[in-house]
Amino acid sequence: EEAGGGAFLDAKGIEVVRRDGCPAVAKMQEKALRLLLSTKDASQVKGWLVAQWTKLLSGRARAIDYIIAKEAKPFKGPSPPVHAVVNFRRALTDPMAKALYGERIPYLVVYPQGDDSGLGSGGVPRLPRLMDMVVDPQQVLDPSATLRINGFYYVTKQLLPALARVLNIAGLDPHRWFAEMPRPRPWAPGALHLVKLSTDTRLALRGLGCAPLGSSTFALDASGGGGGGGGGG
Repeated sequence: EEAGGGAFLDAKGIEVVRRDGCPAVAKMQEKALRLLLSTKDASQVKGWLVAQWTKLLSGRARAIDYIIAKEAKPFKGPSPPVHAVVNFRRALTDPMAKALYGERIPYLVVYPQGDDSGLGSGGVPRLPRLMDMVVDPQQVLDPSATLRINGFYYVTKQLLPALARVLNIAGLDPHRWFAEMPRPRPWAPGALHLVKLSTDTRLALRGLGCAPLGSSTFALDASGGGGGGGGGG
């Protein structure tokens, strides 16, 4: 807080000031911090975050806020990073559109189209790979596009880890808030959505009555029924 009474946020190293995530992560983390510091009321922080997650999961969020942009760099290993996959697809369509070294490659994560995940060992449904769910933003932003940003991915993989990093310090648990929130409709396209989750999110989601398919995989009932915190939306 400044001498004149005005407050400012001096952030270093967190998503608020980083460029390698999506704008929504930085905005949501900053807003949650400001709410907590200005009101000192955890219920207001929770209420605002749940409203934002509901908006995202029900398909009402602005796709442009969820664009991730990573730098084009050489990579090692058997599998390329997902932004390199997007860059390769762009080059197939237009060689001049390929990003050069150091340029940022934007992409969005969308829900997989159809049920093409197949079965893994033991008959357990195989998860769609992230590289199969990333697309050039124009494929979503185009007015005629039918693709929908993967709200569940963004909440569990982008938003919750970033929020937990700053809110856990104050004893607040956004993973639990997410597990207890009413599920909006549509929760996800189709009857079943399979997602591999972190340990924190997996434990929290047990409150939703999700059916475990393996050590870190849950089947989420897209109809919005059932589950401890899963009332109608």
